[in-house]
Amino acid sequence: MHVIHIYKIGHFLFSLDKNVILCYTNDIDVIREVVMKLVALRLPEELIDELETCSKQLNRSKSFIIRKSVEKYLEDYIDYQIALDRLNDKDDDIISSTEMRKLVEK
Repeated sequence: MHVIHIYKIGHFLFSLDKNVILCYTNDIDVIREVVMKLVALRLPEELIDELETCSKQLNRSKSFIIRKSVEKYLEDYIDYQIALDRLNDKDDDIISSTEMRKLVEK
């Protein structure tokens, strides 16, 4: 027998089936499917303690906090890499802040 758990959060329904989370609207149309995979990592004890404290304060799971932290790190890293690539691109013109203000004001 296969059991699927369905949770209602706000106006959305979520079903959890093994490693897949499906999000439904009130019309039961699938609007997002997320496949979750397990990643194991080792962290220093003091970092685990901070994570547990944060988890309790935010009333969020440790997995949620780690996932959001990794997402934010990757966003920042991508932005950093784009900026670094543009800085190192000899064909990309560098303009002054005065020139930038003029362009923005138009």
